[in-house]
Amino acid sequence: MANTTMASIDDDFGPFFALPGRQNFDFTLLFEDTILSILPSSILLVVVPVRIAQLWHASRKVMRSSLQTIKIVSY
Repeated sequence: MANTTMASIDDDFGPFFALPGRQNFDFTLLFEDTILSILPSSILLVVVPVRIAQLWHASRKVMRSSLQTIKIVSY
């Protein structure tokens, strides 16, 4: 006999899920996908282009040299 209680719990939103007679703290799969992965990824997608634009227009701190190329190749 399959346990159908756990399958329905993962479809609920929120860190709490209710079993008959008690309420437990556990992250559901829907909550983890939404809050712990989609939200940070969307914030990162908004912030990264702004930071790239800032760095693109900033002055260079290190100039190229022949030693730099040799070091990169040797690593």
